[in-house]
Amino acid sequence: MVERLVRQLSQTTWFALNGDASVGKTHLAVLLAQALGTCRAWVSLDSRHTYDQESTQLDRALRRLLVQPVADPRSHWYEEVISTLGDGSLLVLDDLPLLAGDDSLSQRLLLLVRTCEKYGVKLLTTSPYPLPLRGPDINSPIDSAKGERAVRQP
Repeated sequence: MVERLVRQLSQTTWFALNGDASVGKTHLAVLLAQALGTCRAWVSLDSRHTYDQESTQLDRALRRLLVQPVADPRSHWYEEVISTLGDGSLLVLDDLPLLAGDDSLSQRLLLLVRTCEKYGVKLLTTSPYPLPLRGPDINSPIDSAKGERAVRQP
């Protein structure tokens, strides 16, 4: 299964694992990161928190990856972080909270995925909730409530 998911991950920018609590999403993300061997950053979030709290946590974690502090707008320092990770690298965001699609964290994730695409970085996320976001570069391969399946979201 890991080999198949690695192939799917290589075909998309954002790979989302979602399913019920304690089904092994984080463990699977670890296995994928090990199989790829290119994980440059792992950000642990908390799905029990609000998206505003997790937006702050995401920004804080990404800022720690900067070589030098940047006072520029978020889009510029996200670019600095992602370009530093390098082409072909993997960024993991573990345990995303419930997203509304128009909330602060969803907006950051969309900015992040666009930046990842620009620099050839793969984004792997886990969450107990399905993504409300849609796009050509978002692949959600597993929905544990319905069993294993591969879905390319429109």
